[in-house]
Formats: sequence, C-alpha cells, structure tokens
Amino acid sequence: MELRTRILTPKLRAELKKPFGILIQGPMELTTGKLKELIAKRKPPKLISVGDATTSSLIKFGIPPDLCIVDHKILRKPIKPVPMKVPQTLHASNPPGTITKEAWLAVERGINANQKTQIVVDGEEDLLVIPAVILTPERSIVAYGQLNQGIVVVEVTKRNKLKCRQIIDSMEEEGGIDKTRKVKVKDDGFTSTHNEEATWRSK
Repeated sequence: MELRTRILTPKLRAELKKPFGILIQGPMELTTGKLKELIAKRKPPKLISVGDATTSSLIKFGIPPDLCIVDHKILRKPIKPVPMKVPQTLHASNPPGTITKEAWLAVERGINANQKTQIVVDGEEDLLVIPAVILTPERSIVAYGQLNQGIVVVEVTKRNKLKCRQIIDSMEEEGGIDKTRKVKVKDDGFTSTHNEEATWRSK
C-alpha cells in the first residue's frame, strides 16, 4: 500500500499525548534500570530508542539500541549530539506533526540494517515511534520518553502494529506520491545517496 506524507490531526494529537505502551515512571536511573531488566528477560530481536534523552540514557547505562532516532533537541531546544559511535548514520527530514515518506524509508532502512544505526532527523522525531512499531519484528521493543514522567516501553505485537496502522489511517494525507526518494547514508565517514521507491508497506 502506497502512502503519502501524513499529518497529525488535532484529535490525534490529544490522543497521542497518552503513553502508547507501558509507562515506567520515576527518575532516569530507575526507569532505565527497569528497562534493562525487561530487555534481559524478554531478549527482544531489536531495541529502538526514539528521542535524544531516552537514547542518551540507554547509552549511559550500557544499553546501546540497535536503532536510535534523534533530532538533537530536547523540549525543542538544541542540545549537543548524543555521544555515540555507530557504523551507519541516516538523515531524514520530518517536520513537526508529520510522518514523511523520507523519514519512513530511513526507519525501514535502519531496522533492516545488519549494524547499529542512528537516524538524525531534521524537524521532529516524536511520531516516528509509529513506523518503528509497524516495521520492526515482533517481540522487539521501542522506547521513548514521556515528558516529566519516565520512559514508555512499546512491546511490538500484532495488536500494537494494528494500532499504529490505525493511527496512520487516521492521519491526513499531504501532497502527491513521489516514485523515488533520496536517503543520505553516512557510513564510516563517507556519505552516499541512494534512490529508493517511496512505498510504505504496512507489514
């Protein structure tokens, strides 16, 4: 199924302020420790972090994600990039309140990579939790921060994938369908550009 860039509606914006998964409340040391225990118990095939604060905390506590999605901002204020070394960095544009085809392709590419990857977003990364859940294998974990509360842990299940597809279907469409989209990949210090078919598949 081909999809266009999606825009968040006011109704959805209000709904998505609620935690999408399991909310682990408390200070970062406590929440990250509990997440570490959960990962050791569940052994997810993929661990994905969305957000600079969450990603930084996971790395600090020795839980490097397979894929991290950051925008170098916390509470929309610029910060120093999260200190991490990964073999592959992808860049994608994703304005606030949207899920672009370019960002979707970057998430898909990062999940399918056989190496740890970060996606640096020009715009806002919050809504990329949704394609991350749709595209990553079942039993994986997607983690993101809940403002002033803690970490939200989304366990990837058929049910949660369906919820995310329903959110996508409820968003407004914008623009036409491009046949190709360029995704910049920085790998070991070299940058290349790949043309990929701009097709979103609800897997």
